[in-house]
Amino acid sequence: MKLISIKLCNFRSFYAKTPEIVLAHGDVSNTTIIHGNNGAGKTSLLNAFTWVLYEKFSAAFASAEQLVNKRAIAEAKIGQPVECWVELFGSMIVNAIGLNAPVGFIKTKVILSLVKQS
Repeated sequence: MKLISIKLCNFRSFYAKTPEIVLAHGDVSNTTIIHGNNGAGKTSLLNAFTWVLYEKFSAAFASAEQLVNKRAIAEAKIGQPVECWVELFGSMIVNAIGLNAPVGFIKTKVILSLVKQS
């Protein structure tokens, strides 16, 4: 399996829908470096991958309410749902009838839709 890109919406420090984050893939450029200041979202990005692929989080992400971006919750009107999701795009080789063929996939996890209450 090769990971190609990821999109997030209101996931931890990532407010609203993010632009697609394209990862290095291929035979020449196959390493992506994630670099940033403390609190920039590196661990959040890692947890987005691990949640979509393995349905697990690090210890700091134990509760679902901690996953939704705080600004998105604060800006929501009472009774309005707040979307929070992660989309992972990738490709894998499928062996069908003795033929190895690349197949694209999209895996989405809708974490929850919080409804802000008074």
